[in-house]
Amino acid sequence: MNPNLRRLLLGALVATTTTGTALGTNVAAAAASSGVSATVRTAGGPLNVRVGPSTQTAVADRVGNGAVVSLACQTSGQYISGAVRSTAQWDRLTNGRWVSHAYVQTGASLPSCASLDAAATSPTGANVRTEGGPLNVRSAPSARSALTATLANGSALTLTCQVGGDYISGAVRASSQWDKLATGGYVSHAYVQTAQTLPACDSTTPVSSTTPVSSPTPVSSPAPTQPAGHTATAHTEGGPLNVRTGPTTGASVAGQVANGGSLTLTCQVGGDYVRGAVRASSQWDKLATGGYVSHAYVQTDQTLPACDSTTPASSPTPATYPATAHTEGGPLNVRTGPSTGASRAGQVANGGSLTLTCAVGGDYVSGAVRASSQWDKLTSGNYVSHAYVQTTASLPTCAGGAPVAGGTGPVGSMTNAQYIAASVAPAQAGYREFGVPASVTIAQSILESGWGRSGLAAKDRNFFGIKCFGGSPGPIANGCHTYATYECTPNCYPTYASFRTYASAADSFRDHGLFLTTNSRYKPAFSHSNDADQFLYQIWKAGYATDGSYVAKVQALMRDYNLYQYDRL
Repeated sequence: MNPNLRRLLLGALVATTTTGTALGTNVAAAAASSGVSATVRTAGGPLNVRVGPSTQTAVADRVGNGAVVSLACQTSGQYISGAVRSTAQWDRLTNGRWVSHAYVQTGASLPSCASLDAAATSPTGANVRTEGGPLNVRSAPSARSALTATLANGSALTLTCQVGGDYISGAVRASSQWDKLATGGYVSHAYVQTAQTLPACDSTTPVSSTTPVSSPTPVSSPAPTQPAGHTATAHTEGGPLNVRTGPTTGASVAGQVANGGSLTLTCQVGGDYVRGAVRASSQWDKLATGGYVSHAYVQTDQTLPACDSTTPASSPTPATYPATAHTEGGPLNVRTGPSTGASRAGQVANGGSLTLTCAVGGDYVSGAVRASSQWDKLTSGNYVSHAYVQTTASLPTCAGGAPVAGGTGPVGSMTNAQYIAASVAPAQAGYREFGVPASVTIAQSILESGWGRSGLAAKDRNFFGIKCFGGSPGPIANGCHTYATYECTPNCYPTYASFRTYASAADSFRDHGLFLTTNSRYKPAFSHSNDADQFLYQIWKAGYATDGSYVAKVQALMRDYNLYQYDRL
């Protein structure tokens, strides 16, 4: 976005050491005659070759400035501002690796990798897509389970169903889905190219025998015990693993298990998405004692059956969530309804404790913690504005209550279709409040966050790369995160940049609208709030991006995914 061509290289996209064009000789050697020749153009140092279209993926090789590479196709990934252009396009080399198009000079147009891969798909509908090597077939949906076979890159697959397992970032996608083969083994969906939606593997398949044991005298058998457990190990970064009363980080802590301690698991349920020491997962494992632990910190090769949802919960008491009132100094008003117009039922002192049960949508309030339309219901049945509440919990929607406007928004683990569906509500809320067309907001978030997979989006829920100015996150963001990075003007040097952090993706989307409306240079665009293409052109013209093809890139997303339909509120 900077007109002075200051190029932010998050994640050290370009290596900082210059070792000449001899770097990456294996990349150049892999050039195929069918590829498109291109030249690497950096500020002087070598260009990192990655295993995926993002600076968050591993560096597989390096290519010297001026080296010739062979390109196969292009896809959309993390938005990068480089020596040639600013773009979200990433180019796949003929050896399967990736480089940012921001550092590539070529006069040719590359085909879409999606169309190229689709043309190569097997008649059975699924193919192996790795970075070049074989794909491991495992005995269970985990990277630590026994290796039973390997499949060459490009091999046809016959899939039967899918289950949840280890979170894997692969050549096709990042996913916790594992696909079961007709042979009975499992492969990570992160390396499977297919247009099919697989059914869930039957979780009711008996773990032991489903045939009732013949016992005409029930009294003679001992009292029922817990079902046979599955042994596993707690694996954290060093501290103990919390055991909770429910499958959420907001549930009460019922106990702890030391790192390396043994666990006895009975079944698994869905819950809060957690990034842990073993994996990133929304699976929670139920212990034989009745408590729950996040699967993100559990080491096991076993696939747990789904917990029987018809079994009564161990405690009928509704889940509660601790929180703290945080105002500018005065007390927080407790209301009889989710509105500043509702009667005041009491007050809580600044710093006072709150016990929350659920959340509903209500009056929009700009408070000391955040700006939000969420209101939190207390155990007393009354309400407080979430704008003055400090908590790490993600509250469920109150039964019968209005959902919170904007929802939670998209996350990087979603499919493209899921990402778009989750972006519609916060984008349309931005249009209603600020006048930014929803189609533009959604497309820009895709382009600038790489479908939510960039480091800023994954760690800080920052989908638009908005910085903190003067150390202030502004009225919507909840903080600033300083990153070590590089800037080039034109020589590269290490520096630091501070970016806004958000409590939710919805807050990031809202801040995007506020950012555009409070910067006077974008004012002409708001004369075109009902013309998405013209609005996009006007903010680009005002300096939102320096990439000459930025408008075309955003419009391609708007067109290819029919995002214009979301402008019709």
